[in-house]
Amino acid sequence: MGLAKHGSGKGAGGVGSIAVGQAFYAEMLAIADELITNYGMAASLRDNSTGALRDCTIAITDYAPRDAQTQLANPTERTVLFAAGLGSIPGKAPDWQNEQLVTYVQPAGIVVNEILSFSQPLKLYSPAGIVVLYQTNAKL
Repeated sequence: MGLAKHGSGKGAGGVGSIAVGQAFYAEMLAIADELITNYGMAASLRDNSTGALRDCTIAITDYAPRDAQTQLANPTERTVLFAAGLGSIPGKAPDWQNEQLVTYVQPAGIVVNEILSFSQPLKLYSPAGIVVLYQTNAKL
């Protein structure tokens, strides 16, 4: 009993397994969005040229003083994770060169806390072509 060398559409890497993979990663997108919603915060992306705001949900890792002991760490730089399936992000990915991240005092989400500039291009996590989340660094 041997495996087929060419997929017939199901199993062994055929078209059927692609659909299963896409369904799996679509579920992972929902889980990532839920985790970022539960442990992150509401924020906005501000267009540098027009000042227009669009909503997003993010999680920010804070600077820890112990990081500086092990590496060259910038205390004003933070890692930002964007929920890829929430807010305005599914329609248009964050533009790291032409937008800034506006964070708000939580939980109300009305009073501006910080305005952060992106310090590097976005890293895209997209297994099977489904964007699960975006990651980048931002600084004051």
